[in-house]
Amino acid sequence: MRFCRRFLNEALPGIEIIGESFPKTPNISVDTRKMKSGDIFVALSGTKVDGHSFLSKALEQNCSVLIINKS
Repeated sequence: MRFCRRFLNEALPGIEIIGESFPKTPNISVDTRKMKSGDIFVALSGTKVDGHSFLSKALEQNCSVLIINKS
């Protein structure tokens, strides 16, 4: 199975994928403090912290793609 945009859209219908340069060998990050340039940033909504609050930080750090909750 290939981890790609199509797979994610089918597996997780409640998400939106933002970005055109989906990497061939993706690295995923949920923490902008540990994120590297080119990583896919997944904005998780937790009980204490909402990753959607860090979208601009992820973009500043040159993430390749943002994965966010549609609602």
